[in-house]
Amino acid sequence: VYIEQTPFTGTLGQNGVTPTFTIGENAASTYANLAWNSDGQGWSIYVTPAGNPGLIYLNGFNTGNFGGAGSPDADAPAREAGSSPLSILCVAHLYPRKDVATLLEALARMPPRAALRVAGTGPERENLDDRARALGLSGRVEFLGHVSFARLAAEYRRADIFCLPSRQEGFGIVFLEAMAAGLPIVAARATAVPELVADGVCGDLVAPGDPDALAAALGRLVSDEVRRRALGEAGRRRVAAYDAPVVAGR
Repeated sequence: VYIEQTPFTGTLGQNGVTPTFTIGENAASTYANLAWNSDGQGWSIYVTPAGNPGLIYLNGFNTGNFGGAGSPDADAPAREAGSSPLSILCVAHLYPRKDVATLLEALARMPPRAALRVAGTGPERENLDDRARALGLSGRVEFLGHVSFARLAAEYRRADIFCLPSRQEGFGIVFLEAMAAGLPIVAARATAVPELVADGVCGDLVAPGDPDALAAALGRLVSDEVRRRALGEAGRRRVAAYDAPVVAGR
């Protein structure tokens, strides 16, 4: 794919930043999608060429930012092995399509061996707070709101499982972040998610909007440390293909 750095017309700024790019004539692209990385470090550009629905270009994702020795200093501690309850992490802008409500419903169906931490804010925050209380989950769910990049990296490090059951994702960079942190993933089999999260390899995918299936998938991982580790290690291997220097060399 041929990408030229030229002025981009339009308002797509994040914190006053406007990306500059254009698709070169050799790309024969049908669309380009821009997303601001949740690590706050830059824009990611996803380009799909004509006749090929697969993702072929990603710019600006640094796998070293999440988990491991290369991650930034954090203001939340890494989780201690064997501590209880297990920690399920969800990172999302809280819009209805992210379907965090189904995740709350799933958690309510599970034994209290796992707790949920939700990083992010959005228009659904108040509704989700109310739903968590109605489900009796007040002691098992913590809404963290907007967090710093260092805190976000720390949340990935302290978690045991990552779950985001979105009904719609154009790409889902948080799944790359979770894989870079070595976390097994549970997500919905919807839109672009299966292209990124290989079902049964680095995560488990379920039907969207199905709290029973989501609870069952999460429950299996909660009770199986060996499989959690295997999926997490597979995710780390898979995400290496999306590291910025690797992509830049293609």
